[in-house]
Amino acid sequence: MNTTYYKMTGIPYDIVMSDKGKLGEYSLYLTFRHLENYGMRFLFNVYVPKPDGSTTEIDMLTVSCKGIFVFENKNYSGFISGYEDNEFWYQTITTKSGKRTVTEFYNPVKQNRTHVKYLKKLLGDGLPMYSVIVFSDDCSFQGVKLNYIDTTVVNRAYALDAFDYIYGQINNDYLSVEDINGISDYLSHFSNVDQSVRNAHIENVSRYVYKDTLAYNGQSRPAPVDFFGYSMNGYTASEAPEKQTEQLFCPVCGNKLVIRTAKKGRNTGVRFYGCSAYPVCNYTRKIEG
Repeated sequence: MNTTYYKMTGIPYDIVMSDKGKLGEYSLYLTFRHLENYGMRFLFNVYVPKPDGSTTEIDMLTVSCKGIFVFENKNYSGFISGYEDNEFWYQTITTKSGKRTVTEFYNPVKQNRTHVKYLKKLLGDGLPMYSVIVFSDDCSFQGVKLNYIDTTVVNRAYALDAFDYIYGQINNDYLSVEDINGISDYLSHFSNVDQSVRNAHIENVSRYVYKDTLAYNGQSRPAPVDFFGYSMNGYTASEAPEKQTEQLFCPVCGNKLVIRTAKKGRNTGVRFYGCSAYPVCNYTRKIEG
């Protein structure tokens, strides 16, 4: 209850422990928590405004004397593959029986660059910012290639080492203690937002990803091909979605939304959109009409 994470998010410990996404964010914070003793400030779920009135959400950011570190948290398991300039990356999970399922998700490098882009528009281009994408320790990278030095992709176990390395390469201090506190206090207004802003963000991101996907190379995007050479459609046979008139994507992780039917509880028989990456991502959305 006394952690910065709780003070900023207001999310109780038992809720965090039962939500994989929140647990990933909280675990990432615990990795870096001791840096608060050195004057660094942390913010979570920062909804940065965009010129069109929508927002882009940053999982966690750290304001330090060296600049701002923007973190994107991915609590995935399995094999992760993808190139820096690809539109989508792939998660491959192999069961004990040898069955493989490949699921695509929006390129986190591009996702975090968008976060940095609009954060710079909010705070100014002169402030150094660094992009760090952190995956859980339950996954390994296969075929992930980065060509630029402005982004780091790492497992959570090595996130602090990666941060220390980047931090140590920066010779100048760009922000004073007053600057750090001033920027953090200002950004906190974009973190403590009401539910209407959060709901609008989810809807806007869903539309944005959908629009960009339709425009992919000016034509429908083909089924992804994983790095083992097999063409995949992202679903196991038992999870094949019902036919949909439009393809929607999860605003949380970028995977496809598929139509499912509740099999238990008070909503038994009710159809809804669910993330195809479930149980890694448990985002759901009502089917309107």
